[in-house]
Amino acid sequence: MGPIAGQCIQAQTKLEILTVIATAQQQGVSARRSCAILVIAHRRIVRWQHPMQGRFGPWGQVGQVQPVARLLSPRKQNERVLLGNRN
Repeated sequence: MGPIAGQCIQAQTKLEILTVIATAQQQGVSARRSCAILVIAHRRIVRWQHPMQGRFGPWGQVGQVQPVARLLSPRKQNERVLLGNRN
């Protein structure tokens, strides 16, 4: 197959590659060694095995939640603490 850097891989092909790597692991070959043989970056395989949840990982989309570290004046920070997290 050759190097796949910079290419989008179809879901079926990813599944087949992951199956080959899992089968090799059952036979005692490490995932890193399998990746080297297949000329695939191990990091790419890890990303395929553990895909991020949405565009920004487990944190969701931008703007869904009020950020914890906002740039507020100390007076405003104290008000938020005293009054709760009301807008």
